[in-house]
Amino acid sequence: MTTVAARWRPTAILLPFVVLFCFLCLILLRYDLPSTDFTKNNSSPTLNLPSPTNSHLCVLARTYPKQYTYLPAFLLSVVKGTDHSAPLDTTVVVVVTEETTREQKKVLRDTLRVTEEAAMVGGHPRPKIVTLDVRKEEAERVYPLLKDGWSDYGYAYTDVAIEKLAAAHSSPHTTFPKCDYIMFTNADNLYSSRLGTHITPHITSQTDLIGFDMISGHAWHSRSAADPAQGIYDDATMKHLTVAFKTAAIDLGASIHRFDLVVKHGFRFLKIAGVTEGMEGEEAKAKLWNADGNFIEASKAVAQKTAIIRQTLFVHQ
Repeated sequence: MTTVAARWRPTAILLPFVVLFCFLCLILLRYDLPSTDFTKNNSSPTLNLPSPTNSHLCVLARTYPKQYTYLPAFLLSVVKGTDHSAPLDTTVVVVVTEETTREQKKVLRDTLRVTEEAAMVGGHPRPKIVTLDVRKEEAERVYPLLKDGWSDYGYAYTDVAIEKLAAAHSSPHTTFPKCDYIMFTNADNLYSSRLGTHITPHITSQTDLIGFDMISGHAWHSRSAADPAQGIYDDATMKHLTVAFKTAAIDLGASIHRFDLVVKHGFRFLKIAGVTEGMEGEEAKAKLWNADGNFIEASKAVAQKTAIIRQTLFVHQ
């Protein structure tokens, strides 16, 4: 009997500690586990867990080789401006709006690679930056005047990009992002580091159209303060603009659109601007001059919920 008691003595000593440890684990687990809501029905109880609430913002960045020197600053302003804005996911979709050479394509690849490396300094995750290739023939299909040398200001390429993203939105297998919201901009612009902080609440509440104040690269001669005698030279550009959802009161890059509304209503820049097949180049060019404003006004017309953020979040070059 003495031998048996000695054999079990360590277990007897440890048993109270084991019981105490299990009790503490039970208490901690009750605090760590999410609360559960059981719904009674005729079958077994159902555990109601919160569904994912992340929204995907696609930033469609239009660029061409002359803008590649600006591209890193633009990309970093977007990815760093939204990288701490959970539950918002952001993908920058780069679209080159003209035909490029093999060397220029290599420059773009190298620029994107270096920019991604810069964004990852300090252990940050790799930003989501993808290129969406639009061939010249695809742009010419929607704007035949390109064949005659007439500029499309990048809108034909943008319309094709919308079509590709719309197809990805309904496809179970795609390499393109599935966009909940979309923002159109040029790759020589800049965004505030607080962009995500201000837009995320409106995206979370499923606002249809979001706008924010900006610095305008266009001339506002009514705000000129030039005084050459005092050494002051003001060309009336780079002025603060209090935006509104109408032509000549906002740049396209200062607005964010619900993508399902873009898809549902078939919004395309050429169509909304009134560019039709067989139109002469001069007339088409004149109509495209207001394409940004036309697009925003069309979005406003179908939006049930809009918001304007009175913060300067966008610098238009």
